[in-house]
Amino acid sequence: MDGRSKNGDSRSASVTDVVAPVDLLPATNEVLGWERTQEPGVYIGDKLYYDVPFGNPKQYFRYGFQRQAHVELQSPKLGSRPLILAEVFDMGSPENAYGIFSSIRLPQDKHRMIGNQMAAVMDDRLLFWKGRYLIDIEMYEFATAIREATFTVAQEIEKKIKVNYNANSSEGPLVSLLPEENQVLYSTHLGLDAKLPQRYWPLTDLLAGEQPPRFVCRTYNSSRSGSGDTDYYGFILEYRDTDTAQQVWQITRQSLKDSALTGQTHISQIRIRNMVKSYDQNQVIIKYQKNYVIADHL
Repeated sequence: MDGRSKNGDSRSASVTDVVAPVDLLPATNEVLGWERTQEPGVYIGDKLYYDVPFGNPKQYFRYGFQRQAHVELQSPKLGSRPLILAEVFDMGSPENAYGIFSSIRLPQDKHRMIGNQMAAVMDDRLLFWKGRYLIDIEMYEFATAIREATFTVAQEIEKKIKVNYNANSSEGPLVSLLPEENQVLYSTHLGLDAKLPQRYWPLTDLLAGEQPPRFVCRTYNSSRSGSGDTDYYGFILEYRDTDTAQQVWQITRQSLKDSALTGQTHISQIRIRNMVKSYDQNQVIIKYQKNYVIADHL
C-alpha cells in the first residue's frame, strides 16, 4: 500500500480553541423560531448518561470523553414540544473526536457540508466533528421543517468552534498513512482503544489481544472493478514497540497460512515474497515497519 492520503475526511493539523460544550449550544431564537425547552444539561467524566438506560457511554469513554452538554429545542409553530436534541461532546483532542465520529458513521449514510465540515446525515440524526468536539443532533419527529432546523442548528454550532489548521499538531497521524487511491468515501475508521469490528474477520480474531492496537482501516474498490463492490480493506495497526509489531506480524502470517491450508477460511493458494504474503483470490499483505503492522485484507 503505497502513497499517502489526501482525504479531507480528517485534517492533518489543528488546534482548537477550548470552549465549554454548553457555550456551543444554540440559545433561544438563535435559530429563528426555535427555543430551548429548558436550560441545558451537562455530563462530566464517568457520569456520562448515568441516568439514560440505553446511552452506551462506553463507546465515548474509549475515545477520551471529557464532558458533554445537551439541550432540547421546540418550535411554537410546531406545537411547543421537544423536537430536536442537540449534543456537544468534548473528546479532549481532534484525534479522539474524529475517531468516535468515524466509528459511528457508515459509508452508506448521506453526507453534506456543515460549514467546513463533512457531516453524516442519517434518517433521524446528523453527526459531525470539528476540532476536539463531536456534535450529534437528533430529530424526534420527521418533517421538512424539523430537518431544515437541524441543519441550521448544526451550522450555528460549527461556526462557534474555532480551529487553526496551520498549527503543528495532529488529530490522526495514522489516517494519513493510508493511501487515498480507490478508497470508498467515508469508510475510514480510526480506533484508538478498541477491538477490530467483527466484519474484518479473520483479522478480528487474530488480533484480539488483551491490549488491542490503535488502528485505522479503510475500505477500497479495485481500480479494475466497475461494479463499485468492495474488494478489500486496508489496515494499519500500531503497537507500542517494534518487537510487539513484529511478533504480531509473524503470528498473523502463520495463522492465516494455517487457516488457508486447513480450509478454515476461503483463502487459497499462498505465495510468499520476502515480507509480503498474498493469496490468489483473497489478498492479505502484512508487514511490519517500526511499530506498525500494515495489512491489506480482501
